[in-house]
Amino acid sequence: MSQVITKDNIIIEEVKNLTEEQLDKVLEFIEFLHYQDNNKQKKEKWLKIVEENGNKKEISFAEDAKEFIGCVEGDENLSQLKQKLKRVKQNEILKV
Repeated sequence: MSQVITKDNIIIEEVKNLTEEQLDKVLEFIEFLHYQDNNKQKKEKWLKIVEENGNKKEISFAEDAKEFIGCVEGDENLSQLKQKLKRVKQNEILKV
């Protein structure tokens, strides 16, 4: 019976002949590949592909939702809330 040579088998045989230092580099490279793949998936999650005049274009979530940005109603101006909370905290400190 002949053994089927696959990429997995080739990689395993090659790895067996590496030094410890080379194995560390291989492991680091594998981790990099996983990191790169995860970032690509995250990027694709936040991008939407739209078609304009037959051309495909990637747009971000923020660009896609720009018509809704700033349309939330509330009791206070959220841009000033941080300053208000600082004043409240300072007043509490002064009372002690």
